[in-house]
Amino acid sequence: MVSAGVGYLGTLVSAVGWGSNYLPVKKYDTGNGVYFQFIMTLSIFLFGFVINAYCGFPPFAPIAACGGCLWAVGNTLCIPIINRLGMGLGLVMWSGSSMITGWVVSVTGGMGIKPQRDSIDNWPLNVAGVIFALVSLVLAMKLDPPSDASPSAATAAAAGADASATAVLADPEAGGYVPLKTSELDPALFSSLNNPLIESGSSSSDDGTRHPRAAAGSTAAGSGSSTGASAAPEDPATVARRAQASRRYEGVLMAAAAGFCFGSNYNGVQYTMDNNPTMSQRAIDYAFSHFCGIFIAAALMYLGYCSYCVLYARRTPDIPQSGLLTPAAAFSGVLWGCAQTGWFVANDALSQSITWPLIVVGPSVVGCAWGVVLGEIQGRRNFLVLAAVLSSSALSAILVVASKK
Repeated sequence: MVSAGVGYLGTLVSAVGWGSNYLPVKKYDTGNGVYFQFIMTLSIFLFGFVINAYCGFPPFAPIAACGGCLWAVGNTLCIPIINRLGMGLGLVMWSGSSMITGWVVSVTGGMGIKPQRDSIDNWPLNVAGVIFALVSLVLAMKLDPPSDASPSAATAAAAGADASATAVLADPEAGGYVPLKTSELDPALFSSLNNPLIESGSSSSDDGTRHPRAAAGSTAAGSGSSTGASAAPEDPATVARRAQASRRYEGVLMAAAAGFCFGSNYNGVQYTMDNNPTMSQRAIDYAFSHFCGIFIAAALMYLGYCSYCVLYARRTPDIPQSGLLTPAAAFSGVLWGCAQTGWFVANDALSQSITWPLIVVGPSVVGCAWGVVLGEIQGRRNFLVLAAVLSSSALSAILVVASKK
């Protein structure tokens, strides 16, 4: 049995790894993120093979691999979520929903796993710790880029390339996302209220101004012909509000789905240990199976993307030309693999009912530290918000640790 001290050390490794794993690629153009995800997951797969050799090549566990597939699906949903809800709100929603999913399933015993409520000695303290973990996420969303940031800098921040919002909020376990190149994101993504992103209800003139498209069946102005009474065009503001509400609704549903995928990704490992006594009872022995699932799902999605580009869109797949992106993405995968392995070890010692709140607030704190070191968190207001984030995170960790039996 793994000791509690080793479990907390594993949680610390997870916090550092997930809070840092996108730093290697922050200066590179990652294109649309598909190639980056493929290389990162390939590195995760190879890291898992090393862990597998260390563990003596335990049997492959297909159900654990299914959990890895869930993580890859959730990771793929992150970019559409950001496009619909904005960076801050999207991250908070999928991180929060993933923690709630993982915590609730672990304490109630859903999805075929045994309940782990016996590891909790004081329920009010544990529940309060979960609540303060959610509060820390919401507070972290309030951190702004430097006040002198240009629109391009704000865009880079949204892309996971260059600002504190990414470092603070990015929680790869609860929802690691793939950065995009700056040309593919709009600074308004930082505010979901300013991000209608109307794709089919508007068009752009040469000067970049958006205009509502004419309603179907209406007559062209100045055509001089008339086939009957045409419907009056809708008010542009109404069209914009309807499109924005639709996209926000889609974003909320996708965030809930991503959070479910992230919150359930470990359950395959736990299910195998709980329901097959002949299999290993050490979570780390399932790391390779889990990482295989991640890579297989990501590889299939990359293959599907390339096939779509070549066979349907008749264009070359978007593969960034930066020669250093590939090793940087590979190193990002190694950091993620270290963090995930640390979490596996922590779950053995502490149970998910204890680790979930800790792995949500931990990467946020590490991200804050990177933001300060890199000069990305500036200004009196940001430091006040940062103090609130750290206080809420520390209180959450103290309550959760104190609740353990």
